[in-house]
Amino acid sequence: FQSILINRCQVFPDELAIQQCNLIESSGILTRMENINIPPNTANTPQNQQGGNVNEIINVGPNTLNGNYPEKIPEEEDKPLPPPTSGVVLPKPVVPEFIIVHAGGPNNTSAPNYRVLYKDYIKNVASCEIYSTWSENTIRANIYAIISFTLNRIYTEWYRGKGKNFDITNSTAYDHAFTYGRNIFESISAVVDDIFATYIRRVGRKQPLLAQYCDGKNVQCPGWMTQWGSKYLGDQGKAPFE
Repeated sequence: FQSILINRCQVFPDELAIQQCNLIESSGILTRMENINIPPNTANTPQNQQGGNVNEIINVGPNTLNGNYPEKIPEEEDKPLPPPTSGVVLPKPVVPEFIIVHAGGPNNTSAPNYRVLYKDYIKNVASCEIYSTWSENTIRANIYAIISFTLNRIYTEWYRGKGKNFDITNSTAYDHAFTYGRNIFESISAVVDDIFATYIRRVGRKQPLLAQYCDGKNVQCPGWMTQWGSKYLGDQGKAPFE
């Protein structure tokens, strides 16, 4: 197998952190998370314990709640629907098996794309965006928002319709945070497994709601959900939809 070096892993008290390693055979293919366009290695390539070169380096950054990330650029939540390529209009959004994530801004052509299982993507995003120690209702509320936003991007073909070869980015200015290869948390994973196909939409609308949000401390966003606000409401016993 090729070697992988993962720099940093996030852990919290009384929370099970799960680190998945996608080991690739020398001539093999990733089965769960596939790197479509890996940037070239740097000149200073680290070595593994056996003295061989490390083939892939994954750097895990801080959670968005305590890291330095760009704030979300507000968008209109109603998006024009693209013309159906097959001549058939789907009656409702369909949850995909895979999603293509662009690891950079929409116009950063040097950033890699990752083909990720949809549920793995949602788990990764939630582990980047919120804390696994929060109440289950708070975790559910945030995952509903993440799912709805993601399915809106796919259903409206927001990037595909602009000629891009991906479904969503990992830039917090445009979409959600996503760190390829990072660890996830059991509390978040269990909620995603339960509600991965459930999304928010306006009455009378077909497309999933583009559920935009911010942290509510460093950035204020009137009319949107705030992550810290949802935390405090969850602590009060409020249901996810409240």
